[in-house]
Amino acid sequence: MVSAGEVLRLGPFTGGLNLSSDPTSVADAELVECVNLELDIEGSLKSRPPYVIVDDDNTTIEGHIIIGSALFGSTAYLFSSGVDSAGVESIRSSTDGITWTAINGANERFSVACIQYRDKVWFVAHPNSTNGGMSWDPIGGLTAIATMPRGMACVVHKERLYVCAGRSAVTNNSRLTFSEPADLTTWGASDFIDVSPGDGESLNDILVYNDNLLLFKDASTHVLAYDLNPADAILREINPVIGVDAEKKSVQFENVAYILHDDIVYEIVNYDFNPINIKVPFVLDQTIPPATQPRTIDSSLSLLGNRLITRFFAKTYVYGFRTKTWSEWKSTFQPTSQWHELTPLVKLPASNPGQYFAMRNFDESTHVFKMRDLPVANEDELGTGTIACHIRTKDFDIADPVHFKKLYWWSADVLTGNNVIGAASPITIAFSPSWEQLEDSGGDLAWEELGSWESLLDTPSSTTTQYTGDNNFAISKTYKFMKGLRFRKINFVVLLVTDGSLTQPSKIFSLTATVRTKQAIVKTVS
Repeated sequence: MVSAGEVLRLGPFTGGLNLSSDPTSVADAELVECVNLELDIEGSLKSRPPYVIVDDDNTTIEGHIIIGSALFGSTAYLFSSGVDSAGVESIRSSTDGITWTAINGANERFSVACIQYRDKVWFVAHPNSTNGGMSWDPIGGLTAIATMPRGMACVVHKERLYVCAGRSAVTNNSRLTFSEPADLTTWGASDFIDVSPGDGESLNDILVYNDNLLLFKDASTHVLAYDLNPADAILREINPVIGVDAEKKSVQFENVAYILHDDIVYEIVNYDFNPINIKVPFVLDQTIPPATQPRTIDSSLSLLGNRLITRFFAKTYVYGFRTKTWSEWKSTFQPTSQWHELTPLVKLPASNPGQYFAMRNFDESTHVFKMRDLPVANEDELGTGTIACHIRTKDFDIADPVHFKKLYWWSADVLTGNNVIGAASPITIAFSPSWEQLEDSGGDLAWEELGSWESLLDTPSSTTTQYTGDNNFAISKTYKFMKGLRFRKINFVVLLVTDGSLTQPSKIFSLTATVRTKQAIVKTVS
């Protein structure tokens, strides 16, 4: 039981997001809402990086997604591919995300997989593409490769290009095909491996892991291992129930692989599959913006620096590799664009550090978005709106679930120069106390603190206070919220805004609450 006027510290919230349905399973250091914030290594919650629309409503790349990038000399290139509303297939390149040039020559073709190898970019034709694969470089241009197999994913491993057929393949959709060593233009008629072809699943994605190939089917995972010749390879199933059902759902960060199977993200370490979002069950929200076409990609995994970006239909969940915590990111460019409109992020190579690009996820005029995983010093990269960041704590009972408590005031320790909003919400059911029950206050309730005659001690469902920013971003400040409340359980909300720049840092460190124990619960239901 807390003593009179005891000041309690809430936070730091080093546990990140916890969306468990059982409120008792949420730890004091976890949050039930953590939007547009991420845990920093020193324990504070900092605002997410901003993103900017670098190209707005570009009909040239209508229906495209960004499929890869490459570096030639000191020039970095992005590559997009798709089919526009008129049915025209094209592959295009860009050095800035704004101007896009067709590189597929006179032949229509499109791709969802490409890779750079030996000073060329190799494009694997989509199974539904009019024409086959090709290679390209800025000087020599396009070289058609009619013999290259079509597919949905590819990697280069031990000097060979491997292609997964994917679920769009009409025949042999569980086939893995490989080129001759160091010659990606030569494909032998027998250079393929059928991965468990009788199980009715397609071979959808592939990763190089521990000098072997991880092969992902709809609901199983296999490993292919060999030393010199794939003909001598050993194919082994390492998980009979977990896989990926489409491309763009597997990534690798350092020595760990991550995959999205249904609504669960698995971390693969030494071929052990460990779910990492048990406390953050993904919410299925299939809504799309008005007057738009269905999504090109329903869900995907991609990287942004040391973060795992998981887009699950209309939701985007972000996992920090360093802190092992989750948060949720939302767009502030409403209604023009939303996070769930983005295709997987693609990193521009090292000549442009920290730049990631994505496109709009609908078959219509296409926006191109850019983000950085580094602090943004260039004001031109800040977008057109503010980032609204907020947290909501668990329902605290202050380790005393059988007594009502009085909140005298609470505070938030933050770093910002913009507006700050704080809200405290007691979890109560309306009650009508007797005169004797007023004694729980110890005689310290003022007349104006009482409610109506029918419900003297009723309290508002929440109380909200806003402070106007002082434009001083150099020091952390404590904002004190003075409204008193009577509660058995209570949660707190803090909202900050920022433009994401270095000159407008936004951080939340911790909360404090000054409370005093009052009467024990007297109703059957409280």
